[in-house]
Amino acid sequence: MRRPIKIVLLVAGMLGVFLAFAAGAAAQTGTTPGGAPPAVVAPLAPVAAALKVDSGDTAWLLTSSALVLLMTPGLAFFYGGLV
Repeated sequence: MRRPIKIVLLVAGMLGVFLAFAAGAAAQTGTTPGGAPPAVVAPLAPVAAALKVDSGDTAWLLTSSALVLLMTPGLAFFYGGLV
C-alpha cells in the first residue's frame, strides 16, 4: 500500500523540479507574466547584444543539470528510507 504513495511523491517532486527550471528560464528571459518586457531590461539591451554563447559553458550547464535531475529521485529514495 505504501508503494503508490512513494511513486506519487516521486512524480510530484520531479514535477516541482521541472517547474522550478521553467520559472528560472522565464526569469532569465526578462518577460513578465503578461508577456511585456519590464522597463529594466531596456538599458541592458546593448550589453546583452555583446555577449556570446560559449559551447563549453552550454555543455557544462547541460551536464550539471542532468546530474541534478538524476540526483533528485535518489535523494527522494534516501529520505523515503529514513521514514
